[in-house]
Amino acid sequence: MTDLAPMAVSLRPYLPQYPDADLPGADSFFYWEKGSFGLKRRGFYLITLKGSQQDGLTGAKGSVVRKVVVDKTRSSLESALASIKQTVEHSAPDSAR
Repeated sequence: MTDLAPMAVSLRPYLPQYPDADLPGADSFFYWEKGSFGLKRRGFYLITLKGSQQDGLTGAKGSVVRKVVVDKTRSSLESALASIKQTVEHSAPDSAR
């Protein structure tokens, strides 16, 4: 298992400078979704960091396995974000709904 502490140290200067900063060895993408939940205007940031290393996923078999791994990882993240969204929506005060 990879120790994330050294990676977290390099994120400290990177995040305040995003998207202008460069983080060597990292892929970066920005996903934006705007929704109306009928709540009072409130802002927050949800930052999700995922890291993985796949050794031996080469060749024809590796490409199939890699696709399954990526799809399951993405599906898991989507489920987690949907759960967070539901929790945030349902924990809002009655006056904000």
